[in-house]
Amino acid sequence: MWRKRFKFTTIVNDIPLNYKFYLIYIVGVLLPIMVLNLVFLDRITDLIKSREQQNLEISLERARKDILDFIEGGVSVGYALSTDKNLYEMLDRTYTDSIEFYNMFDEQLRDRMNSYMPVNNQLERISIYTDNRTIVSGGNYQVMNDKVWASDWYRQAKNASTQVFVTAYRTSENKNLASSIPTLSVVETMDNYRNLNKYEKVLRIDLDLNEIYDIIVREKDYLSLYLINEQNKIVMSADSGYQRLTKEPYPVFDQLGNGQGQEEDVRIVPVGTANYLKGWRIAGITQGERISQAILDIRLYAAGLATTLTLLTSGFIYIMLRSYNYRVKRLSRHMQKVSNEKFELITIDEGRDEIGGLIRNFNRMTSRIHSLINDVYKLEIQSKNLEMERVRAELNFLQSQMNPHFLFN
Repeated sequence: MWRKRFKFTTIVNDIPLNYKFYLIYIVGVLLPIMVLNLVFLDRITDLIKSREQQNLEISLERARKDILDFIEGGVSVGYALSTDKNLYEMLDRTYTDSIEFYNMFDEQLRDRMNSYMPVNNQLERISIYTDNRTIVSGGNYQVMNDKVWASDWYRQAKNASTQVFVTAYRTSENKNLASSIPTLSVVETMDNYRNLNKYEKVLRIDLDLNEIYDIIVREKDYLSLYLINEQNKIVMSADSGYQRLTKEPYPVFDQLGNGQGQEEDVRIVPVGTANYLKGWRIAGITQGERISQAILDIRLYAAGLATTLTLLTSGFIYIMLRSYNYRVKRLSRHMQKVSNEKFELITIDEGRDEIGGLIRNFNRMTSRIHSLINDVYKLEIQSKNLEMERVRAELNFLQSQMNPHFLFN
């Protein structure tokens, strides 16, 4: 273990300080930033998906409730009219002529339907159809004829198992299907009073599709909503609008049940639990682009933030390393010069950190060494001068002794 540690320490010690700082930056700063960014991004992505899923559920439930309230408003008006005994009596009465009917119409029937329209803005028209031939067709009261009996809504009323039902169909003034108008109606057979069933009476309340269309378009940013009837046909969608010019009035909604839509991408909820809404449902297809865009936005934000932090920290580390590296290299070069007996001082702004202290100590040491060397040289020169003076004195002394001797000889 000690050998391994020693080898590792040796490897670390062999790494230049410049690279050590880079390793410290990468391992100690950059890598944690990247890891934290990835963990943060993953967590935020999960939160965005969870929030968007909640928004989708809220959007679908809000649309379902509004459409249900829209239809329930028509059903409640139909219930009020189908329980109006006076209305039954006037419709079941046989009139002697049109004048008698018009008198009754002016007194009792003219404003009976119109009173429901201002307080129920989802209603487009209220009509009562009867086979009482003594009634004059007009306004809200119509006498049944071959066109009515052949109509789609009337056949559905005759075949319906409930007294009240909601139906979607197309109406037209002629046989041209392209000019037909999509209609959503609450149809009710008026037979609540057995003693007033002399004539057949059917109530039809046409609902304003603009209201449903506005609800569907309102949620378009979250879901692509489809109102589907019991026959699995689209009644209304944001893309198709009213489908006024299509040959097929309500195309089959093929995305459901054929494997094209994934469970998490398609949400289906029943419009209501009442018998007259049996089979009616709202399908919402997730706008995948919205979630993908939200995730992409947060990823771009996180990437931008990480890049900014990386650039800032990299610039800061570069400035710090440059300050350190430049002074250390100058110190190393001057120490090499000292080894070559060149005692030059480091003339830079050494700073007040540890490296600055080393530079100041190096300058003092260099100055001291240079001064000591100069002192040694001076002492040696002085010593040599003294020795030369001593030798010269001895020579002079010997010379002074030798001259008289030579003269005497």
